[in-house]
Amino acid sequence: MAYHQLIKQYFDEEIFLFEMKDLYIEEINKCPYKFPKFKYCDLNDKMFNQIMEHFDEFNFFEDYKILDYEQEYKYDFEGLPFIAIPDLEAEKDKEFILADHKISKVWSKADTEKKLRQMYVYSIPLKSKYNTFPKKIHINFFKDNQIIEYDFDKNKLEETKKWIHNQVNLIEKETEFTPRCLQVKDCKKDFYATNLCSHRCDCKYRPFQKEN
Repeated sequence: MAYHQLIKQYFDEEIFLFEMKDLYIEEINKCPYKFPKFKYCDLNDKMFNQIMEHFDEFNFFEDYKILDYEQEYKYDFEGLPFIAIPDLEAEKDKEFILADHKISKVWSKADTEKKLRQMYVYSIPLKSKYNTFPKKIHINFFKDNQIIEYDFDKNKLEETKKWIHNQVNLIEKETEFTPRCLQVKDCKKDFYATNLCSHRCDCKYRPFQKEN
């Protein structure tokens, strides 16, 4: 994603802060995907304006001590091969921080637990690297220009490990994958297949793929 790449280039001192806005616009203009059209709201304009405001106001972690960023970790998780690429490893107020950038809106209380699983998965290789788990998890909801702080909970880590094994078991038991376009009555009218599916531009099961 353009935002993540720009942050990495900024930390690598390849670009200046004042360049980020124009570079982001360049990358967005190259993107072939657009938000679905709605009668009363242009989500493309709304998202663009929110992110431009973010670039004007955000200090880009100036009050953090950056330890590492966008580093890839390949590791064995209880017999399962995993890859983790945390957005940011840092210190703030002498506490070890694991941070991530999210384009979504700020999570609801009901969604937070399941959304944080990703961060607990990321924390596993960091324990070997720093000999400690993060003290805090910071989520940068950059569209809303907010960083939300969560305490790292080892009980949640253990729950995440159990969840991973349950998901793997479900995947291994699955014997057949049926594309959504073959599941719905009219693929052309299906909102997910038309606007959200990651393969909507090249799926052989989507007969109208060249139209959008």
